Amino acid sequence: MANEQLKRFPDQTSVREIMNHVVGVDPINVELVEASADFGEFEQRFLSLKNDGTKPADMDALLVEQVHTALKDIPASLKLDPRFWEYLSAERFRDFVWSRWWAGNPIPDAAAAQDEKPSKWRRFECRRTMNGMSRNALARLFWAGELLADGSDYSLARACFEKQDIHQQVFDQLFGLHDAAAKAFVRACAGRKGEEIQKLGIRLNEYCSTIAVDFLNDKEIEALLK
Repeated sequence: MANEQLKRFPDQTSVREIMNHVVGVDPINVELVEASADFGEFEQRFLSLKNDGTKPADMDALLVEQVHTALKDIPASLKLDPRFWEYLSAERFRDFVWSRWWAGNPIPDAAAAQDEKPSKWRRFECRRTMNGMSRNALARLFWAGELLADGSDYSLARACFEKQDIHQQVFDQLFGLHDAAAKAFVRACAGRKGEEIQKLGIRLNEYCSTIAVDFLNDKEIEALLK
């Protein structure tokens, strides 16, 4: 597979602008950036899962490695650029977003789209915050890999998507800014139910707000979760 030059939207977009772009009412212009990536493995994997009838909710865990591998070497400034993620979601890989978040239903026409709530389109949107990145359909996969992968081992990144509560705690709480704490949390969530995961996340977040976790090793962080 060959690298392709990456693009982005020239400006931050609103949910309504994204909706109009996706349904073809008012397309947003794009601009080239000085970076490239090879999406071949991601596209092949996605099409295979789609053709095999994989449940949409299972796709995140099964595609996190391919998305992160494709983009891990792009400039940090681009990784943090909401315009880039909105372009990828609303233009380059809109078919993936629809398959993942709309259960494979076809993209509506302009008239039908107007009747949908704006919140339904936020998987195309991105904002320059942890929470904002974690809501975008593709940025959420990349940042899970960036935070939780250990070299070529993506087991924790995949585990982050086994339950929505795990992903939500990692990217909504302060401890998500610390990779060792986030990894310890995901490991500690194995076998736990939703309410237990939420309580565990709150507890770790309280620790991270009162002690300097940067000075703790992995075992010391894990001990906080027992």
